[in-house]
Amino acid sequence: MTKRRFSVAPQCFRSVEYNNEGDGMTRQRSLLTPGPMSLSAAVKTQMQFDLASRDCEFKEVTARMRRLMLNLSGNPETYSVVPIQGGGSFAMEAALCSFVAQADKPLVCINGIYGERILKILRLWGVDALHFVKRATEPLDPQEVAERLSQNPGITHICFVHCETTTGIVNPLEAIVAEAKRRGVKTIVDGMSSFGAINTDLSHDGPEVLVTSSNKCIEAPPGSLLSSPLASCWRMRLTNQGHLCST
Repeated sequence: MTKRRFSVAPQCFRSVEYNNEGDGMTRQRSLLTPGPMSLSAAVKTQMQFDLASRDCEFKEVTARMRRLMLNLSGNPETYSVVPIQGGGSFAMEAALCSFVAQADKPLVCINGIYGERILKILRLWGVDALHFVKRATEPLDPQEVAERLSQNPGITHICFVHCETTTGIVNPLEAIVAEAKRRGVKTIVDGMSSFGAINTDLSHDGPEVLVTSSNKCIEAPPGSLLSSPLASCWRMRLTNQGHLCST
């Protein structure tokens, strides 16, 4: 005989069965959360092997993973994938604190909770960020972004969320990035809930920095990945004296 317990979070709707001896789970249904996702049997099988971080095989696996991530991005030649240990907010904070100097003037475009979080991180970092807010049920308007840029020529970065996890609203990535590039403005994008599900081709004038999570659309174990162009952003990071893992 088994006892059934349901998770308390209403958005999870996950049921797990335990045996009477308390030896652990005997059955688990699929997770219905936006993340973490349920792992396939193939992924779980590969997780059975232990690798030391200094082994050559570990380096080969990491290099292959980075190449595969670029394959999902259109194989852009100027980007690199940097694995970062931690959750999505950890990776966003690492990116913002590394690629935005305290003297910069970023514009945060907000239409949901994770846009608000970007603004909060920047302000905690001591950055005097501008922002404008749309209703959570409406996508960002590239024309409105262009008007804000024209009104504030000192803006150095645009920060926004590609797909707001809380609502599913998809913001027009390419159009907003294009408006920024016309004015020489850098873009930092939260791609947590879009990368791997929505086509994101970084080979044609993509954002300077795209942050994504491994445990969402690519259905891998938790741990975030940050993509950035080598040519511009790494020089910018050295100028800012930021640290990707300072958080």
